[in-house]
Amino acid sequence: MTSKGLFFKYMRENTKQRLWSVALTALLCFFLFPVLTALETSIMLRPDNLSKDLSVEAALAEAKLKLTNEMLHMYSIQNAMLVFILIVTAVVLAASGFSYLHSKKKTDFFHSLPISREMLYTVTCLDGILYLAVPYLVFLLVAGVMLQVKGAPFSWGTLLIGYVQHMCFFTLVYMTVVLAVILTGNLIVGLLGTGVFFSWGPGVAAVVSTYFSEYFMTFYDNGNFLLRWCERTSPVFWYGTATGSDHPTRMAVIALAVAALLFGLGMFLYRKRPSEAAGRAMAFKVSEPVIRFLLVVPITLFSGMIFRSILNDDIWTVFGLICGLLITSCLIEIIYHFDFKSLFAHKRQLAISAVAVAAIFLGFRLDVAGYDSYLPDADKVAYAGIYCDALDNNAAGAYHVTPRMYRDGYSVGMEWRPREMWQIKCRSRMRMESVSCGKLARRASRQLSDSGSI
Repeated sequence: MTSKGLFFKYMRENTKQRLWSVALTALLCFFLFPVLTALETSIMLRPDNLSKDLSVEAALAEAKLKLTNEMLHMYSIQNAMLVFILIVTAVVLAASGFSYLHSKKKTDFFHSLPISREMLYTVTCLDGILYLAVPYLVFLLVAGVMLQVKGAPFSWGTLLIGYVQHMCFFTLVYMTVVLAVILTGNLIVGLLGTGVFFSWGPGVAAVVSTYFSEYFMTFYDNGNFLLRWCERTSPVFWYGTATGSDHPTRMAVIALAVAALLFGLGMFLYRKRPSEAAGRAMAFKVSEPVIRFLLVVPITLFSGMIFRSILNDDIWTVFGLICGLLITSCLIEIIYHFDFKSLFAHKRQLAISAVAVAAIFLGFRLDVAGYDSYLPDADKVAYAGIYCDALDNNAAGAYHVTPRMYRDGYSVGMEWRPREMWQIKCRSRMRMESVSCGKLARRASRQLSDSGSI
């Protein structure tokens, strides 16, 4: 009982210290839901905006139905603007909630309280989530009541499902920012770390895809791999992808599960975080070389590709790599130490990054893995085609396709129908697709033979 009472007592005390956060989220939700609903209702149900081709009753019913559809869309996961607003809110609430970690006086005060670090961390995290969850739900229900009062056909289930989905994704983004703040000792560096967590995965995927496209003639990607990598390595991309997904609920459950894992990781790091880390760029010395390497290598490769895209010359590409390596490494050292004299404080780590960049660049430039020189076995190739862009300006659209099944000239996807003659069409430059064609050909032959069609 004493522990439970202390937990809720500290929640109240923490809320008193963060009243501006409560007021901000309450005001935000008030304008997002009741006010916006009232505006839309006034506009769409005005007599001047009703259809003149229908009777008054029919026109009013049609307007109410449109109002319902419009508002449910605005409340749902498909509303990209609401997604953006909640992402910004998550960043503000998480960064402000743990901002005391960036001040030595405040850190010493909070850590001197007769409260365990686990409870301190849990209360601060939970309060930040509740500051949005409670006013969001209250004002959302108020907006739903307003629609019902106007007689608009309404589904409470759809409204609440959208709320739960948004809160799951919000929690994922929120916990990501909390992790970035715990790993750093300065507010500006914490926000930079948040940007790294949001964009590092998509950035690496873009660099890798660019190098494959530039140096391998046989490489083909329709964008699905890049999209999948981006959405699985960035909470922001994962949230944004859900707006157009057919399975947003499943994505929301995954987001909540990952948020729970980040919560546990954050608690572990918070327990290990030294109080004297306040004011430093990075809270943990052991993380500095790892983060430096993970940032320097992809940014350096990207800078080299910038020069290659302009001049298409190996010498200028190497020049871009050298410039990117030195500039990026020096900037990170300045951020770490807040001192221009520390530009080359870690020459060994700079050398390791240089070796990694050189190995990756030469691996692509010299095709060390034999990507372009690879040829599949003869029994794995269905058939091949030769095309010329100068003669066929639609060559890319006509030949860069995934394996599909055709019957009587009509595409029917990958569906198999025994007792019917099929023709496998696969004209692609991507080697993996040529292998797939061979497998499809053998499978088609076996199924047609078993069905007696041949």
